[in-house]
Amino acid sequence: LASLLVKKISAQVEDPYVKVVLVNFRINVMGEVNRPGSIDVNRERYSILDALADAGDLTQYGERDNILLVREENDGTKTFHHLNLNDSELLSSPYFYLQQNDVVCVNPNKIRKDNSKYNQNNAFKLSVVSAVTGACSVIASLIIALVIR
Repeated sequence: LASLLVKKISAQVEDPYVKVVLVNFRINVMGEVNRPGSIDVNRERYSILDALADAGDLTQYGERDNILLVREENDGTKTFHHLNLNDSELLSSPYFYLQQNDVVCVNPNKIRKDNSKYNQNNAFKLSVVSAVTGACSVIASLIIALVIR
C-alpha cells in the first residue's frame, strides 16, 4: 500500500515519504480463560501475553504448555501453532506478536477433560443404580432374616 501511494503521489510531490500503520485489529481468545471472546486491539504490537491478560488470564484448568494459535496467512490458508507459556523461547517466537484475525485457543488440562466425562445424566444414572442396589440389599437381608427364623 505504501509503495502504491508513493507512486501515485510522486507525480505531484518530489520524494514523498509514506508510512502505513494498522490502526486497529481484532483477535479472538477462546477456551480455558476467564473472559473468552473477541478483543479489539488498538496498538501496533500486541502479544499473546497481552491477549491472555485481556481475557482475564487462564483458568486453573488451562494448559499453559499447549496454547493453540490459529493464524490466517496472506494466501488465505490457516496455520496452526502450539505455544508453550512455560518456555522462554516464546518471547523470540515469530508467533509471540499477534496479527489481524488470529485465534488463541487455550486447551483444557487433563483434570478438566476427565471432569467433562461426568455430567448430570451420568450422576443421575449412578444414583439410580445405587438406589436399586441398596433396595436389593435390604430385600435380600429381609429374606435371609425370615428364612433363618
